[in-house]
Order: sequence, then structure tokens, then C-alpha cells
Amino acid sequence: MVKVSSKKNFISYINRQSGLLEEEYSPSFSYLKWLYYKPFGRLSLFVLVKRKFLSSFYGNLMDKYSSRKKIKPFIDSYDVDMSDSFLSYKLFNSFNDFFTRKLNQDARDFSSSENLLVSPCDGKILAFDKTYNFNSFYVKGQRFSLASFFKNKKLAERFLSGSFCIICLAPSNYHRFHFPFSGNLISSHHISGSYYSVSPIALRKRARIFCENKRSYSILHSDVFGDVAYCEVGATMVGSIVQTFFGRRFSKGEEKGYFQFGGSTILLFFEKNKVIFDIDLINNTKLGLETSIKAGDSLGVSANLIF
Repeated sequence: MVKVSSKKNFISYINRQSGLLEEEYSPSFSYLKWLYYKPFGRLSLFVLVKRKFLSSFYGNLMDKYSSRKKIKPFIDSYDVDMSDSFLSYKLFNSFNDFFTRKLNQDARDFSSSENLLVSPCDGKILAFDKTYNFNSFYVKGQRFSLASFFKNKKLAERFLSGSFCIICLAPSNYHRFHFPFSGNLISSHHISGSYYSVSPIALRKRARIFCENKRSYSILHSDVFGDVAYCEVGATMVGSIVQTFFGRRFSKGEEKGYFQFGGSTILLFFEKNKVIFDIDLINNTKLGLETSIKAGDSLGVSANLIF
């Protein structure tokens, strides 16, 4: 399972650029431990926190002009890198305007070969070469079910023996997401659900959160990677999942959508023998460590290059 630092309110991860183990401060750490591990916290979680109205209410507040005053303290608290932002923080009309900010055109590089799978977003990744490995990764008895996740048993069977990855976006991350390869959008689906946190702290206690939260998924087809399920999962205080792509044919790196306020998650599911994840991502995951990545970074290669 994901390793929590020995330091209070810190989570350990691998900085992919340096290869070093680092620790990230999580202001909500203590609050999440109370919510998911203490009796009164769990009562609050089920009665109030997971409900749509709370996240929607807070999301609406973040759309107001008055929410601009939260931007600079947020940047300072989370050490947000604004050097690649298209606009200065002073020019945003609301906190959500800042949170869903666009970057400079050259801030992320998607120009790699079509045989290379890249990250669709910024965040921290866990990569599994077999879907069923996820069930042994978190707390026993909290099984993750593809059939429950997709609400479609036939679709679940297509990805059951394949590989998949989970990319968690922290509040400080760039919150727009992109296509990790070129291809065609076959279908899109939306599933209503709760608004549990998708923090590693919450997932350690309740791994089936992915099957309970509000989520969207699209079935994409790539000549290189086959059929792929691209999934966006909402979380506590996420105002909404906004899709900005409405066509059929898409190009690698093209924007697909964005998350409004809150940390959220992208999951990518692949059919068997279609992708080989980079070995450092697999090894770090086996050690219980997430790896920091940015949109456009390599995740793996087409299995056609190996087999």
C-alpha cells in the first residue's frame, strides 16, 4: 500500500526527475485520518462529506469573484509553480479560474513517437502490469471490482487481464487532462456517485472508493494501444468534471477536459498485451511508492515493440 511518511502530515513519493525519495506536505492529512479512521469522523463522512451538495456548494463558492483572495495564499501554501501559467495569478476572475488555468504552449511536450504512451496529466502515478494486482495492494476486504467500476460486466471482462494505472492529482497540480495517444473516441459514459476523497490516506481504508465515486469514462481506440478505457473520477470538493473535447478523432496531447476545485484522479485501463509500463513506475508501485509525473512524460511503450 502507499507509504505514509514518518513525519506528521507528509506522504512519501519518488521524484521521477531526480529519482529520489521525497516527502510532500498534506494540509488535510490529519482531517482525512479523522474522517476515515475515527468513529465520529466516519459518521460525518457518510452523513455529510460524501454528499454531492457539499462539494457543489463549495465549488460554486470558488466560482465567485470574491474567491480571488484565496489564490495567493493557496499558491504560497502549496508552493504552486506559476512559471508555466499562461496568466499571472493576479489576472484570474475566480479561484476556479485559477485552479483550471491553462499553461504556456510549450509547458508540456507531447511530441514523442506514437509508440510511446505518455501521461495525460500532472500528478503521482501507480502502475500495475495486471489489473488484479490492485486488490492485493490495498487493505484486504476492500476489493476493487472492474464490473462495479464500469457498471458493465461485458466491458469489464475486456480489461480484466490487462494493465492499468492510477494518476492522482493533488490540489497544487495543473488540472487539465489530455489524450495520451492519437486515436478515435468510441463512446462516453457518466456514472453518478459519492464524493469520497481519493487521497492515498482514504484509499488505504476504503479501496472500493473508485467504484463508489462520481466518475466518467470514455472508450478510446488506438491503432497502437487497442481499446483503452480513459476514466475521470471525482472527489470531495471537486466542483465538476468538465469535458472540453466533443469530436471523434483526437491527436496526442489534445485537451480532453479539466477538473474544477479539488484533487482528482485519472485511471487508464488497457487490454492484455497492449502496453508495457516503464520499469521504474512498476518497481516504485511494488514498493508502495507513487511517482511524480507531468503531462507528456513517458509511461510506457506499445507491447507491439516487445512481442
